[in-house]
Amino acid sequence: MTIDYKNRAAKTAVAGRTLLGRLARTPSWVVFASVVVFAAHVFFKNEDYTFFQGALAGAAAVITLQVLLAFFRRPRPSLPVLEWVFLQYYVFFAMPVLFGSESSPSVSFAEMQRSGALNAALFANIVFFTAVLAGWWVIRKNTKFKTPSRSSPPISPFMIFAYGMFSIAVTFSLWRTAWEIKATWYAYLLTVSFSPFLAQILLLFEIGRQKRKTVRIYLFVITALMIAIGVLSSRLNYVIVPIVSLGLANMAETGKASKKLALMALVFLIVLNPAKHIYRAISGYRTGEFAQTKIGDMADAWQQSLTTIWTEQGRRSDDVFSKTSSRLNFVNTNATTFYLVPGKVEFEMGTTWLAIPISIVPRFLWSEKPSLNVITADYFAITMGITTRAATERTTSAYPVISDGYWNLGWPGVIFVGAISGIFFALLFGVFNEERRIRYAFALWVVVLMKSTSHISGILVGPMQQLVVCFIVIKALEIMSRRTPVK
Repeated sequence: MTIDYKNRAAKTAVAGRTLLGRLARTPSWVVFASVVVFAAHVFFKNEDYTFFQGALAGAAAVITLQVLLAFFRRPRPSLPVLEWVFLQYYVFFAMPVLFGSESSPSVSFAEMQRSGALNAALFANIVFFTAVLAGWWVIRKNTKFKTPSRSSPPISPFMIFAYGMFSIAVTFSLWRTAWEIKATWYAYLLTVSFSPFLAQILLLFEIGRQKRKTVRIYLFVITALMIAIGVLSSRLNYVIVPIVSLGLANMAETGKASKKLALMALVFLIVLNPAKHIYRAISGYRTGEFAQTKIGDMADAWQQSLTTIWTEQGRRSDDVFSKTSSRLNFVNTNATTFYLVPGKVEFEMGTTWLAIPISIVPRFLWSEKPSLNVITADYFAITMGITTRAATERTTSAYPVISDGYWNLGWPGVIFVGAISGIFFALLFGVFNEERRIRYAFALWVVVLMKSTSHISGILVGPMQQLVVCFIVIKALEIMSRRTPVK
């Protein structure tokens, strides 16, 4: 085969000029904003971090800023998949540098600093971010998703509302009895099959099609009840995620971010999150007494919990904020992994990724199938000395995707999980379509529930189950709507 070196050189030169041209056309305010963001992380980092670590966090922040700004430069509104993902990456992997140091249960912060594990963890952000963008670019450049030739058949909004109300009742009932009946395959099947989140998203789709006041009322009721049961049961994901769903759907439709929704989610997170563990202790959430707790007693428990946290007799406000920020800090977890592997903990060589094929098997066919958390997050936390086996029965520790990649294959593993993540996000972006109900619901449902900072098995397994449930629920609602007037 003859290689045309002149043609290759010409193409390379054109590509180089195109890239330089794009950089030259970058608005001055974007350059200024990038410099300010970078400088803020360098000069306003917590004193426990070095100048170099602040610069690494600043570089991650600049990459995130560029991804966010790219959304508003698109020719038409679209689902902000990559933007939402990178915002989470920044919050958990880079932003903690601004707030303070935190030791791991197995490794002190001083030892992380001395050994260079912190430098490695923060540099891994840059490697991982680049791999995600590369995977995203490859799919977006070479894959074309067909626009559907026909729209979805109509569904009665009342049928969606009925499904949502039943899902809320099932979800809250399971929460109230979860500590007494333990986890069973049928309880898990009910939880997956009846999702209030899916009902909310289906109503969002109908609003874009029917423009009826009743649909908006149904959406308001479902959203309000989701937030209410989330507060009463201290499951704050049911408080935050419904707001996120509204925000992302609005961005996909209008191309604009809602400041009110963002502020609402932030207020709920800051106010409720520090008090939730006190609430659980008072309400009997951890002792099995929660099933007998009355709604009024739950409200009183929240009042007592918030009073304990936020009054002068309670904790200091700076301690409250430090507790909240510590839950958003995966820097120490990643640094622990880089410190222990491979010197004290051997590489897994991909064995933790066997959780993906295991999770595909339905639980009703394999009743003794181990939980995904047990064979991934719990196994990681116990091996790294972050928690004990007894503690995993009460709570699950974080297993960040960067730690997942490095623990399995070292630096090539970080690149691998980043590229796989980027490919998956690009496919999800392409699947989303405002004219096809199942594509709209599936993509948005996955995005709002996906923990993009979690291990790669968790990122990939959940959508497989969601696709099956989404298809079955939508087809069932379509069939039932044929016998029910659309109203």
